[in-house]
Amino acid sequence: MKSICLFGLFLLMSCHYEKAGKTTSLGSVFKEGVESKSSQIEQGVLEGAIGLISTSENYQFGDTIFVFDKEGKVQNHIVFDDEYEVLSLKCLSKDNSFYKVKSENNEIGFIPKGEKGVIFQTWEEHVLSVFSIGFNEVSNPLLDSPLENSKKVYYDKDEFYHPSQIKGDWLQVKWGSEEDWKYGWIMWKDSEKLLIELYYFA
Repeated sequence: MKSICLFGLFLLMSCHYEKAGKTTSLGSVFKEGVESKSSQIEQGVLEGAIGLISTSENYQFGDTIFVFDKEGKVQNHIVFDDEYEVLSLKCLSKDNSFYKVKSENNEIGFIPKGEKGVIFQTWEEHVLSVFSIGFNEVSNPLLDSPLENSKKVYYDKDEFYHPSQIKGDWLQVKWGSEEDWKYGWIMWKDSEKLLIELYYFA
């Protein structure tokens, strides 16, 4: 029987306040029994991940996500009990049975595909699913089209910039209102570096 090594370290979004709403930054929480510890990780590195493991819409607070050791026994688990907790675990690859994941301290593990409430998202799918994004308007200016030499668009720091569509390394964002959306383009990644912040809540 194929031996599988799995280490259950889940990456959560730790909430803080900014502007008029809640935003998040990538952090980590490791739970084993009743013990837990958390720390910040470097948000800007994709580290060769093909995407992220997150929770599906049918996940309910209080549901348990299990991870297993190399013997197939439950090693660790995590239970969400707060609406501002978001699972975001880097996925290196996937096959018919498992997601291969990588923790912030470079440990490799596997999560069964049948785990209740767990889904895989490509980076593109995940970026487009968030409420809004943040970016450095100086080093990554808002542009009229997805070309480096295109015209700059006025940046309003008080607006929420919502992801609209992705073309390669370029992300189209929109801001304003349903009656009068404005559009612009920024770079969302550069090779293995993520250039934007992901905001999950208004």
